[in-house]
Amino acid sequence: MKTVEIVILTPRQIQAFTNWQITWFTIEQIQSLTKLQIQSLTKLQIESFTTLQITWFTKKQISWFTNLQITLLRKKQIAALTNEQIPHFTKIQIPSFTTKQIKSFTWKQPFTAEQIPHFTTEQIAAIPSIQISSFHDDQIQALTTEQIPALTEKQIQALTENQMKTLTLNQIKWFDYKQIQVLTEKQISTFTPIQIQMFITEQIQALTENQIVWFKTSQTIILTSRQIQAFTTKQIQWFTNSQIYYLKISQVQALTTKQISSLNYNKVKMFTSQWTKKFKVSQIQALTPQQIKWIDYEQIPDFTKEQIQIFTIEQIQALTIEQITTLTPQQIPLLTAEQIEALTKEQIPALSPRKMEALSPEKRKILKLLINKYQNQEQKSKSKEAF
Repeated sequence: MKTVEIVILTPRQIQAFTNWQITWFTIEQIQSLTKLQIQSLTKLQIESFTTLQITWFTKKQISWFTNLQITLLRKKQIAALTNEQIPHFTKIQIPSFTTKQIKSFTWKQPFTAEQIPHFTTEQIAAIPSIQISSFHDDQIQALTTEQIPALTEKQIQALTENQMKTLTLNQIKWFDYKQIQVLTEKQISTFTPIQIQMFITEQIQALTENQIVWFKTSQTIILTSRQIQAFTTKQIQWFTNSQIYYLKISQVQALTTKQISSLNYNKVKMFTSQWTKKFKVSQIQALTPQQIKWIDYEQIPDFTKEQIQIFTIEQIQALTIEQITTLTPQQIPLLTAEQIEALTKEQIPALSPRKMEALSPEKRKILKLLINKYQNQEQKSKSKEAF
């Protein structure tokens, strides 16, 4: 049949063609089909088109397929669709593809950025990982906030370093707990500073031990105060010594009392003089007696008047001999009467005569009474031993 004869066929006549006859249609005959004729094609006729015939449909004809007809396309027919045809599926047609059909598309058949937002969440989850990794920047950025949480763990891990950098700030916020936890070392290290600052509390708390270690110091130093406070006490323990050391003062001051008291020996040893001077009163009070012992004795002179005076009895008694020795003549007079009374008999000898003289007469009197008390206790102890 000539094309002029094809175009005048009614829908009923089109439907009269057998499956075998459909396979004999030439490129000219297929491309002469009208919108009404294409939409009248039956299920068996649609399924009968060869893969070569599928490639003959024009861009305009592709957009004429009904949603039902789209669902009828076989796996091989889907794979036969050309790069010129795919962009012409409309936003109404896109949601009609079944998940099985979506899986049949190859990485060489990219959907456009205009088509991506019209995929359902089920379709998004069905896209092969290799196809996800082939998405261009505009396709990645076309993913909606409803589609982002639909990405599977394998799809997330398939995202390339460049694609990770392409993610918009709004998209970053929609990664869920499980998606965050499957991010690889390369993906973590490629987050830009502004992307990291978009992490919400739930995302911060989703980070695993390995992921926290993977953060570069250049990334940890841009964490906001809100994000610092979002880390659990367990996560704080996972910070590397280097990450702790390079925290900015504003970040240090953002640490909660629970975070402070959870710091282990290695973390406390990373305290700098700048940290010591800027600790808030509540943070000083949160330090455990054991942590007080771990503070480098060379940092003791950096404690301010306000900090010295809020040391608890337990913290004062935890100070080592070396730490007591490094208290300056300017710091000694700042000790309260209660703090002086708390000094142990091992600590008192570490106070030089010059430092004792720096105390007010009233405090010197308290110290002298304390010394006498310890001496009396020692004499009584010796007397008991003599008997």
